[in-house]
Amino acid sequence: SDGQIIVNTDKEKKTYILMDGADITCKKNSPVQILSSEKTVIALAEKYYESGIFNACSNENYKLKKYVEMMKSITNSKSVLNYGARSYGKEGMVSFTPSADKVMRVLDYKHFVPFEEGYRIVLKTIKQED
Repeated sequence: SDGQIIVNTDKEKKTYILMDGADITCKKNSPVQILSSEKTVIALAEKYYESGIFNACSNENYKLKKYVEMMKSITNSKSVLNYGARSYGKEGMVSFTPSADKVMRVLDYKHFVPFEEGYRIVLKTIKQED
């Protein structure tokens, strides 16, 4: 059938549209028109994905200190890092190992970029949204 989605919200509001398997046709105009919106995100989905936390990472494994230093460098932070200034709890030093296994399994995702490059892309995207 013939139809159309028109977004007309406050200019300070973001609009999210999930089009899962939608088929929209408009014979006289664009099937989606954005008249007013701060930002409109249209997500196309072909199937439902399990919920939960998805780590966005590159499966590179570094010590936490290395990640902190990379983030400081990438963000041009002027923060002073003072490792060991506080004593560690009974668990000892903090450690974490990122894993992209869930993203790769659920989304059949295989593209890899190094952590630093990926984070730079994320920061650039966030800055464009502001």
